Amino acid sequence: MYYSRENRTPLSDVEGADITNQANGTEDFVFDNLLGVAKSLLGGAGGDASPEQVAGAVSEHIGSLNSGDLVNHFIGMIPNLPEGARTQLASTVMSALAKAGSSADSVEDAGVPVVSAMSGDHAALGALLEHATSNPAGLKDAAIQYISNNPQIIQQYAPDLLKGVLSKFGV
Repeated sequence: MYYSRENRTPLSDVEGADITNQANGTEDFVFDNLLGVAKSLLGGAGGDASPEQVAGAVSEHIGSLNSGDLVNHFIGMIPNLPEGARTQLASTVMSALAKAGSSADSVEDAGVPVVSAMSGDHAALGALLEHATSNPAGLKDAAIQYISNNPQIIQQYAPDLLKGVLSKFGV
């Protein structure tokens, strides 16, 4: 029997799950099928979607999320992200907050260990993301920029976020 990677639910019990591989008639993980579609649409060389289309889909989906849900997607990714991806996420969030008028000192004064977050520390990055919910527009700008510049990150680490972006392509 095949199971969902997220909660070990049998795929046959997941409403709307298409677990057949049309090429050979065998069962497959929904996530693997989704990942294949994502790679086709978003995956750099040979991908069907232009960078502008990806950015538009990301912007539209991120705009539809509330700050708490958005942060939960990112916090769920943190433990699995490579260090460079974590530091880039922190830098992107700090830049967006700065554009929105928050200085590093004000973020630090709010109890966020900025230096640790910028070096990729899991807990500090989580605290930075939680703090960013106080500025929803800045948080969404950071998310759009980060995902648009790194679509491979959501392909690999945030399947639910990926589903939302792909839905903008009619997938």
